[in-house]
Amino acid sequence: MAKFSAGSSNRIVDLRQKPGRVRSFSVGTPPSREQKRLPLRARRRRARAGIVFLVLLLIAAAIYAVHWVSYLPALNVSQVIVAGTETLPPQLVQTFVESKLNDGSYRFFSRSNIFLYPKTAVEQDVVAFFPRIKSAAVARPSLFSRTVVVTVEERQPYARWCISTDECFQMDATGFVFASADASTTPSSIFAEPYVFSGALAGEPVGQVFIPGRLRGLLALLTVLQQQDGLTPLRVSVVSGQDFSVDFQEGFSLKASFGADAGTLARNLKLVLDSDALAGKEFQIEYVDLRFGNKAYFKLKGESASSTVQ
Repeated sequence: MAKFSAGSSNRIVDLRQKPGRVRSFSVGTPPSREQKRLPLRARRRRARAGIVFLVLLLIAAAIYAVHWVSYLPALNVSQVIVAGTETLPPQLVQTFVESKLNDGSYRFFSRSNIFLYPKTAVEQDVVAFFPRIKSAAVARPSLFSRTVVVTVEERQPYARWCISTDECFQMDATGFVFASADASTTPSSIFAEPYVFSGALAGEPVGQVFIPGRLRGLLALLTVLQQQDGLTPLRVSVVSGQDFSVDFQEGFSLKASFGADAGTLARNLKLVLDSDALAGKEFQIEYVDLRFGNKAYFKLKGESASSTVQ
């Protein structure tokens, strides 16, 4: 039988312990502070997620409530009034606006609701659909009024733009062509100026702008020709992208280019007409050409070639 001394380095295991009372020890590191905080963080995340869900639910409920309220008959537009028309029948504008507010299509928010109706879109659509209308303003008389008032401003006929002597159109002072003109109408009866313009436009002229950016300078030239040179311009024809001609009541025409100063053109034309070659022959001149800088050309009626003013 082996003997063990008390000082032996071997460990003694006491086998006399009762079953069920053996203690077990786990080998490892104790839980850290971060691990202890995990349940708290999880609870906070769940709380934040719940708050976000609740907010989204409230927003969705509010949007649906606005949708439902927008279709209440008591909050829909019941009347459209048109003001400011002169030539255009107001019933046409009224019917058009009503069709825009009640187009028959389903939308999440009603277009005819007095608080949600598309004010700006209606104004733009009216101007786009009716070339004669220059501007449109849509408003309601009071906060809870179910009446919509459409106030329009019509374009004023300034001059005529013509394809031929039998087919002309009305043009405002900005060059916008907005309606046909009766060939039998006397220009002075409705137009601010007796001028007739032609050229530069292709296809359907209504809705187009005649020489945008250049018309103001051309009108200034016509005014100077009347006031300084004593001439009477009648017709302006745009020959190309750079050149135009002006027909005068005196029987001749002026050929010039865009971009030239109005005052300079008028002075040069006056010098040519007063020159020795043309003095007293105004009614014999076919045209004067001022398109070539410091050189001026002219042609007399019946002659086959043009001449230069020295």
